[in-house]
Amino acid sequence: MNRPLRALALLVSAAVLAVASGATAARADETVRYRFSDMTVDFGNLHLSVGLAGYELSSPDGGPVSTIMGAFELTDSFMVHAHLIAPMLGFLGAGESPTRAEAGISLHSTSFAVENEAVEVDRSYSGDYVHTKTMTVPVVNRNSFGLDAGVMFRRMGVKLDVDDQKVSMRASHFTAFAGISSINAAGYRLEAQGYGSFANYRWTHGGLDLLFDIAQSYDKDPDDSPSRFGGRLWGETIFGQTIGLSGRLEIGYMPGGEGFYLMASIGGGLNLGL
Repeated sequence: MNRPLRALALLVSAAVLAVASGATAARADETVRYRFSDMTVDFGNLHLSVGLAGYELSSPDGGPVSTIMGAFELTDSFMVHAHLIAPMLGFLGAGESPTRAEAGISLHSTSFAVENEAVEVDRSYSGDYVHTKTMTVPVVNRNSFGLDAGVMFRRMGVKLDVDDQKVSMRASHFTAFAGISSINAAGYRLEAQGYGSFANYRWTHGGLDLLFDIAQSYDKDPDDSPSRFGGRLWGETIFGQTIGLSGRLEIGYMPGGEGFYLMASIGGGLNLGL
């Protein structure tokens, strides 16, 4: 994060810490005293994640996948990012699992807001019932919103009409994408009297894209040219200020005859300041 943005974030965080230290949070049946020991929206400017365990559900070919993501915030409003989906560990599901490699840029504006978040302080079980106790606390959030665009290469399975018969084959696509994207960053650690300490750090990047196939290539020539348009909704989160678990979820409709798909992966991530 650049110096002016970091200074503003620290100022807002400090103000919330000053107000919230020693404050109380009301629940339905009691009031809990709590104190923040840390609050930040600074997760650095380089974000990396590797999702070794993942799966893509699509027709006719899906399968186990692994994912790699990298995002670098060059300025307060400009970020470059890249993403790779490949057969799990490079060989499991090979020949069936999809392969996608993409690179893009994000242009966005950034604001800071104090938002109320629920903290679960206790959980108990009674037969088939789960009883939870939560309290609401003010947390500084960094929210960025803007435009996203880039290109991707795809190699996936399709099922199309060839000589009036349904034929499964592989296809290659060069696809452009453009849409809207957002970044959310928030993190805190607090002590709740009588319940212990709680922490929640997260950096999240997500968006909604329109897809357009610039070029299509098939193992066999289909009878009709498949649609070149599609769309997707996607998001990725790194849980932890510097290192932690990460997860990615995509759902959408791929152009070129590949149709609807759902992809999810889980792994580990890093947030670094350069």
